[in-house]
Amino acid sequence: MALSAGICEEFLFRGLLLSSCLSVFNRHRLKYTLAACSSSVLFGLFHFVNALHQPLTRPSNRSFMPLS
Repeated sequence: MALSAGICEEFLFRGLLLSSCLSVFNRHRLKYTLAACSSSVLFGLFHFVNALHQPLTRPSNRSFMPLS
């Protein structure tokens, strides 16, 4: 179950979002750079919004859960 969330997230951000950004910047000479940077910023914002809704101790607990 937890593995499917990561796979879906990678497919969404690396597959769909990056290819969409490439089509937006299609005629620009730096299309690969702009597409990679814009999709990275959106990826970061997506995770930043998630972090705003959790207490500060929550991410550290989530990091150590697979180890237990």
